[in-house]
Amino acid sequence: MKPRRLLALCAALGAIAALIGSGLAGQGRMDRRGAGGPVGRRGIQRGGARGTARRAIGRPARRGAGWRYDRDKETTLSGVVVETQARGEGPGLLSGLAVRLEDGEVRRVRLAPPWYLDQLGLHPKVNDSVQVVGVPRDEPEVGEVIARELTWNGQVYQLRTTPGAPLWAGARRQAWSRYCSLWDPSGAAEVTGEIEAIESFSPGGADMGRGVSLRLRTKEEARERVQVHLGPSWFVQEKLPGLEIGEQITAKGCSAHFGRQDVIIASEVERNRNRIRMRTKEGHPEWAGGWQNWDGWAPGAHYARKYDPNTVRTVSGTVQSADRGAPFTGMGAGVMFNLRTQEQQQIRAHVAPVWFLEQADFSLSPGDEVTLTGSMIDIGGKQIMMVRRIQADSRQLEVRQEDGTPVWAGPRLAHPTPPG
Repeated sequence: MKPRRLLALCAALGAIAALIGSGLAGQGRMDRRGAGGPVGRRGIQRGGARGTARRAIGRPARRGAGWRYDRDKETTLSGVVVETQARGEGPGLLSGLAVRLEDGEVRRVRLAPPWYLDQLGLHPKVNDSVQVVGVPRDEPEVGEVIARELTWNGQVYQLRTTPGAPLWAGARRQAWSRYCSLWDPSGAAEVTGEIEAIESFSPGGADMGRGVSLRLRTKEEARERVQVHLGPSWFVQEKLPGLEIGEQITAKGCSAHFGRQDVIIASEVERNRNRIRMRTKEGHPEWAGGWQNWDGWAPGAHYARKYDPNTVRTVSGTVQSADRGAPFTGMGAGVMFNLRTQEQQQIRAHVAPVWFLEQADFSLSPGDEVTLTGSMIDIGGKQIMMVRRIQADSRQLEVRQEDGTPVWAGPRLAHPTPPG
């Protein structure tokens, strides 16, 4: 390779490394200006979790499962970050910090799922000053603080509602959902080419996370340049790590007009003979609500359409047993349990996808007294309650809207045409 071309290639690789390493992962400049507002308020009305030593519904059993957010114990801590990602980044885990307080004590702080921090543009670094409002967990060997809000760089970031319910549960992602309304199944498109540039873009306002867009140079004689929109940066980093200029990929999706140019919104990317799905054939994003995909739980899917507002009833009783399973073959795992009503009836209840309850930090255990509202439907000749709302003591979880639309769908995906 000629020296001049080698230097140019090195410069390009350096630029793209900087883009991926800091421009995308630390996408906060634009986001921080207006990202402090809460997202997804519809998911939960009351917070907390009351478990027992037995396996809880909606998440694996773990130490301290009986802990709940207690506002009476809320405290404010100020200090300097000495460690980031203290809790890991895997699905179902929460990112965190280790903060050295003014008296020299180091406390661990649990924040939120990585994708939610990306959406907020919240990325404190070592030696940054922060202020945390939250509740300590004082159980042995825990000693951490569950953050409700965090102040960083002069901006206040809300992580939980006032009662302590996670704002990321059923997160609406309104701007991304509105952007997804550009999807048109009739405009199917496919392109194969070499990555000429990896760029960031924002489909919405300042409260929206950045996305990743590729400029591909096709193989045809015309050597056209095609812009391909992938998705949020955190999702692309997880599913397509290490994208490089010069790499060849095939993108499938639909054509759309975005801004002042025609683009392809990708539903699938083929890379090194591996196929990575970005969206469903209906255009629903794989990242909706977090790491999960729809897996048959989408609004408008066969299962969701079985909800009948005319058969809604409310019952109270005791949780007898719980399990995880798929309502229909091919669906993702959901949480289900058996309820014995006060009238001694046995009711089988379908709640929601496992990931939704995990993100909601909402759990139930056998023996818990609950009140359920939901639609009685028929599956395989058996009466099932498709739950809309769960009430347990002071906790309440809204699972579906009155018409049966899943809360995890978000308002734009559930109702593509805004009212008015």
